[in-house]
Amino acid sequence: MKEGLMKNTSLTAVAVAAGMMLSFGSAFAADLGGNCCADLEERVAELEATTARKGTRKTSLEIWGHVNKMIVAWDDGINRDTALGLDNVNHSTRFGFRGNAKVRSDLTAGYSIVIEWATGGRSTNLSQFRDKGNIAGIANTSPPGAFGSNDAAISMREANWWMESKTLGRVTVGRMADGAGPQGAIDLGGIGLTVASGSMSLIGTSMVFRTNQAVGAGPTTPGAAPSGTAAAGTAPTSSFTNYTVGNTTDGAGEYATRMNGIMWSSPTMAGFQVTAAYAGSTSADNIPSNAAGTATQGYGPLWAIGVKYAGEFNGVRIAAAYGHEDAVDSNYTSLVSTAGTSIRPHSTNDGVSLSLMHVATGLFAQGFYNEYTRGHDLFTTGGAASVYAANTKDTAKQWLIQGGITRNWFGIGNTALYAEYGQTKNGYNTIGLEGANGNALYSATNGGVAYTGDVTSQKLWGLGMVQNIDAAAMELYAGYRNFSLSSDNCALAGGCKDIGMLIGGGKIRF
Repeated sequence: MKEGLMKNTSLTAVAVAAGMMLSFGSAFAADLGGNCCADLEERVAELEATTARKGTRKTSLEIWGHVNKMIVAWDDGINRDTALGLDNVNHSTRFGFRGNAKVRSDLTAGYSIVIEWATGGRSTNLSQFRDKGNIAGIANTSPPGAFGSNDAAISMREANWWMESKTLGRVTVGRMADGAGPQGAIDLGGIGLTVASGSMSLIGTSMVFRTNQAVGAGPTTPGAAPSGTAAAGTAPTSSFTNYTVGNTTDGAGEYATRMNGIMWSSPTMAGFQVTAAYAGSTSADNIPSNAAGTATQGYGPLWAIGVKYAGEFNGVRIAAAYGHEDAVDSNYTSLVSTAGTSIRPHSTNDGVSLSLMHVATGLFAQGFYNEYTRGHDLFTTGGAASVYAANTKDTAKQWLIQGGITRNWFGIGNTALYAEYGQTKNGYNTIGLEGANGNALYSATNGGVAYTGDVTSQKLWGLGMVQNIDAAAMELYAGYRNFSLSSDNCALAGGCKDIGMLIGGGKIRF
């Protein structure tokens, strides 16, 4: 009896204690304010007030980006050097914001902002004389010369919004990095955004080709006349041409230009997608040929169409694209003098690209072909009697093929090994292409020095590797590219020397 009473008493005490604890817990929760939902909202509001947050809960927000830095060792046939820690503009360091919101079951709205930190030490600024841009207020030499600068400001690559319907496709409005025209290389091999971009001038853009003509010892000014024979006891060097890696190659067109406009992309059907874009102003400004030279030069309309395909057959992935682009007042090219400017009032660009990969083995082959026809160039000179002179059209042609194998041999991510070969004829910015009026203007604004040559052919070959490290969202890469040039100017000086660049670096994403 007594023992049973004690048991009952103990059970009662336990129940009371448990009840007190539950009551205490409830009271503690209640102290947070109101009911549970109101309390949760209050706590979320407090956290949002003390941390970075979105402006609205309706739209998602993703912060992303990557850092891509490299080392480049170069040899121009006479001198060699190594540039450390350059930003790799094949896929430059950047960060961005993107997100979307569901409007209804078949309609989504979204946005994209991409910001690039255009640091002074960039692969596109690399030359024999610098690894940075020009000092503000100091005129550049020709071609890009010997002055350095501090880091440049950030640049806006993209800033746009879009709406997408499952049945009607997507409409994008704003600043866009990728248009609807020719796309360059399609990269199933996974090598283009690190070491082997289809835009072949993005590393060593400002590297200057030398001639085989021996001149006086020591470096000469790019484009200057030979300084005579070498002094006794000193090693001869060679003269610089007016040709660089950048102005004798690149994408042979305007497709890589970021622009403000509107673009429509269709839904993907049976692997196909159609795109169309319109950018710039709705009409081109006229360029008057009056004596005062009061020209108004606006960026005229640019329109482009494209078709893309992606699929897989019998274990082989296939990706292909065709694009056409038509641009008015599309490009302003300096003629190595602040007194003269070349304007390209009309240009067209057509390109096809194809990439194949055998999934089981990892073997891949990819390439593209572009033709870029520049319209009648107009040349202006400063002073009271400005001159506007039309020239005939010329066409730049460019192709590149790449092949290799990508496999996960080491268990840490795919390893891609590749080789490549390409050629550009009548490069994108070659001054010699401007014809008789261009040569006359160059001569008039450069002390009567004649500039001849209207045909260039630049060839590229390369090889390298990319190692993916999946656990760190990282890619390590190494490669070599050799550029050789033939032109009338090179022929007059016994040919031009090759430029070789050994590249190594890494990209890590966040």
